[in-house]
Amino acid sequence: MAGGGEKERSPTSDPETLGRFVQYLPAAVAMVDQEMTYLACSACWFQQWELDSEIIGKSHYQIFPNLSASWQQKARKCLAGESGEFSWSELTTVPDGEEKWVKWTIKPWLSDENAIGGLMLCSEPGDRPQPPDRLQLTQAAMDRAALGVLWTTGEGQICYANQRACESLGYSIEELLELNLDKIDTGGWGDRVNKIKEENSLTFESSYRTKDGSSFPVKVTVNYLEFNDSEYYCAFVRDISESKKVRLGLIDAREQLQAVLDAVPGLVSWVDSDLRYLGVNRHLANAYGLPAENFIGKEVGFLKTSLKFNEFVYEFFASSELKAAKEVTASVRGISTTYLIGAQKYHRSGSSQAAAVFVGLDISDRKEMEVALRRSEERSRHQASEFERTLQKLNSATTQLIQKHKVSSMGQLVASVAHEINNPINFISGNISHASNYTEDLLRLVELYQQYYPEPIEEIEEEMEGMGFEFLKQDLPNLLDSMTAGSERIREVVRSLRLFSRVDEAEMKPVDLHEGLDSALLILQNRLQAKGGRGGISAIKEYGKLP
Repeated sequence: MAGGGEKERSPTSDPETLGRFVQYLPAAVAMVDQEMTYLACSACWFQQWELDSEIIGKSHYQIFPNLSASWQQKARKCLAGESGEFSWSELTTVPDGEEKWVKWTIKPWLSDENAIGGLMLCSEPGDRPQPPDRLQLTQAAMDRAALGVLWTTGEGQICYANQRACESLGYSIEELLELNLDKIDTGGWGDRVNKIKEENSLTFESSYRTKDGSSFPVKVTVNYLEFNDSEYYCAFVRDISESKKVRLGLIDAREQLQAVLDAVPGLVSWVDSDLRYLGVNRHLANAYGLPAENFIGKEVGFLKTSLKFNEFVYEFFASSELKAAKEVTASVRGISTTYLIGAQKYHRSGSSQAAAVFVGLDISDRKEMEVALRRSEERSRHQASEFERTLQKLNSATTQLIQKHKVSSMGQLVASVAHEINNPINFISGNISHASNYTEDLLRLVELYQQYYPEPIEEIEEEMEGMGFEFLKQDLPNLLDSMTAGSERIREVVRSLRLFSRVDEAEMKPVDLHEGLDSALLILQNRLQAKGGRGGISAIKEYGKLP
């Protein structure tokens, strides 16, 4: 098992020959295969661990079941060819159950194919590893610390810098040892020296200048100590660039939120679950003539301006509701004002208790308008009642006059309506035929496109499917036919109305009574149909011959 980093070799790599060789070795050696199964053991191995030949064919981990994960990892690395040899001491539970310090050496052996066939295990009594020298351990910890570490003399001359400090500042260790700390600390190192000496330790934020002239923010903890009649300062330096960016981002977000809240045209406050103000917007502060900062930390109700608002806040926090709204009255600079208060709970980060934001909108003008509207409605109802009584009297006095002119007025009204309907319906009727022709042309054009371009792009297919093109193509002609029939129906009604009114003809002239009756029946056709449980009326025309 002698040294070197190469894999174990022998005159022959035959496992059987190697096994016989191992049996006669004057040391505690065992030979195992890739599965850590014993192939051969020396007499010293059996003697050292008080075992017999029955272990051949058993797993090494069965004999030593409590080997550490580190031990097993080293064995796997040797079997994988990642390492040629391992030698170390560890506390091991031996086969008799006792814990002993054992020095282990493991090394792979090669098969005839020059491949790793297994491991050679060597064991011998070991001693507890001695801890490293404390000074060396401290030095190593300081050198490899995640924070930058700088030692200076009482005059600020750098006398030690760890690897992290060099990397952050961009200097080599030799360059840093030539510098004074005030060349690096741009935040006023000299101004803090006396305070550090007084307090023995001081934490502060500053800015450090790198070799290329750039600067970055740092948080520094400096300890003062005296050693061998000399003064020293030990500075632990943390780069806070990222945390400062986050902090500035939070400040920006807070300022933006405050700007938004200040822009809200109402009184906004946010209150903690202990019923104390967390903050208010500018409108609320100005309404009470106080700086917004004066509200922070004060208990709700400290102004004693609205008992109703205080009760609303208490009830809202006592309930499980997340939202609420209520009208309350508050005295603002001696003026009673009505507000509609909306409340919304939210959870503060780092706290298990809920807070809430309250927004109050001044609805005093609206309330006054509601009162004025109610009064106006009352007056209107009274006037309407008076007017109704007067109208009844007037109706009673003029019934005969109205009845006399009723037919004439109705005729004029009907004639006006018929005239107003006739013009647009003529326009619609005259253009439906053109629309029908245009539609047929467009549908024929689409059919030609479908004939010569049967596979349109996906967007056109989706649009045609979305609009229901096939149904539209079939239904559009029917729609135009229905419009034609409807317009003809309206024209017939208009013609009947004109015949009924006769305002465009002379006052006295012969008329066709049959035509007049047909017009009247056409106008009354809707009234003759069955509706609402009422049966329909059938008009049977049996006209005689008129002279």
